[in-house]
Amino acid sequence: MQLTNVLTFLTFTGYATAECFDSGVDWDDKTFALNSALSTCHMQLTGTYGPESSFSGQKASCANGKPGSNIKYDFIIKHIKGGEKALGPGECFEDLRKEIEGCKKGGRSSYENWQYKADPNEGSCN
Repeated sequence: MQLTNVLTFLTFTGYATAECFDSGVDWDDKTFALNSALSTCHMQLTGTYGPESSFSGQKASCANGKPGSNIKYDFIIKHIKGGEKALGPGECFEDLRKEIEGCKKGGRSSYENWQYKADPNEGSCN
């Protein structure tokens, strides 16, 4: 029954693949992580991406977690199609949000044009 619900959800939401990480650290504070993803989407991850496997086909950002947590958040978005494609801040945030809210240790999902990765790790951004 649960597998059917997951497959139905994946079909209706347009996922090509979805994966929650099963090792690593947990989000230190999901609300703080969501705010970091929102800010990162507006300031660093939106814009025009080049074709898959090109230098401009991927953007990454690191954000420090909640003060005192020794956790950093790695946000990575890849354009997984040919040609150029623009990504707006709303779409960026909504899809990173799914990885933060839906996966205890972060995750990665691919849609028609994009692959999103949100991953909490020990350490801090340089």
